[in-house]
Amino acid sequence: MKKIVSYTFTLLVIILCQSNQSCNAQTGKLTDISGTYKSVSTEEETENCDLSVKITKIKGHYFYRFNIAGQLLKGKVTIKETKGKKEMLIVFEGIEWAEYEGDISQDIENDDREKPELKIPVGVGGNLLGKEITIQNYGNSMNYYVVFAACGQKYIKLIKQ
Repeated sequence: MKKIVSYTFTLLVIILCQSNQSCNAQTGKLTDISGTYKSVSTEEETENCDLSVKITKIKGHYFYRFNIAGQLLKGKVTIKETKGKKEMLIVFEGIEWAEYEGDISQDIENDDREKPELKIPVGVGGNLLGKEITIQNYGNSMNYYVVFAACGQKYIKLIKQ
């Protein structure tokens, strides 16, 4: 039974590594994501955020130190594989969003219903692909939120230095 489980796990790692740019094909392990990532402006947005993040690996776990407009945020990093995609989900735990109103597509201001009190989400997720992390910083007219108020970019692109 142990041989079957071991074989299945090895096969799964090989399959995942073939479709994942953050995976080392020789060892079947995730590439170390430690390093400093700095924001760059995208083609659509010329404004650059004053944001950088340093990711370190300690005893097999990742931790971050965000520096955004002079403010320092620290915590743990979680990485999750996304089914059927090349990128992985990276979550910076413990960061409280700046604003969150949730689904605002229903105009209830002129309605008798009371607007529910929503909790501010904690934890910032992004996509990790190779040496690039992309975070959606704010929502749209249907789902209003702002993750980092100090940054006006819709998509924050962080490139490993």
